[in-house]
Amino acid sequence: MLKSQLASHMDETRIQTYLNTIADLLRCATHAEAMDILAEDKEWIDEGFLIALEQVAGNMANQSRQLTADWLLNLKN
Repeated sequence: MLKSQLASHMDETRIQTYLNTIADLLRCATHAEAMDILAEDKEWIDEGFLIALEQVAGNMANQSRQLTADWLLNLKN
């Protein structure tokens, strides 16, 4: 579902890169580690990535994973 929501905005390779980056972020043990990943992947951090991040966070919130959703959304700042 997430991919179909994003598909109208970008190509499949870019969507998969966004989702892979978000998955990497979710495996981080610390905020600093997440910031390192974002710095390494900065060429992919654009409006489309932020849309994907918000959609993944929304899906997590709907699955009663609000703390994880909030943590993801906090990375935008």
